[in-house]
Formats: sequence, structure tokens, C-alpha cells
Amino acid sequence: MAPNLISHHLRVLREAGLIMAERDLRDARWVYYSINPEALENLHRLCGQLFDPRRQSERRAACGPRNGDQRG
Repeated sequence: MAPNLISHHLRVLREAGLIMAERDLRDARWVYYSINPEALENLHRLCGQLFDPRRQSERRAACGPRNGDQRG
């Protein structure tokens, strides 16, 4: 991946709060990235809720043969 694309993606992740950046004190050209554990835990919790099978409800067809539509 091109360096400018990596930089762009890191900026997006940083602005979203998913990663943290820390500049080297001796050489400011270096930036160290780490995962924000609180944000990761929150994301994990939200995804767990989103994909929880208990949230699924029974689907009923709104059209077609299962709905009693005999046309077709």
C-alpha cells in the first residue's frame, strides 16, 4: 500500500478514536500507533449486540406463494 494511503487510513482510525498516536520525543518524524482498548471494547460490545441471534425475529413473506398469492 502506498504510504499516503496508509497515512490516510491511520488518520481515519485516529479520528474515529480506534487508535492512538504518539510522536517520538527525540525524533518527531516517528509516530507510534496503538489500539485504543476502550474503543475496541465498545466496538466489540456493539458488534456483539448487532449480531446477537436473539435479536432476530421470524420473517414472513410479504408477497409470493408463501403469502397466498396464487398469481404467477
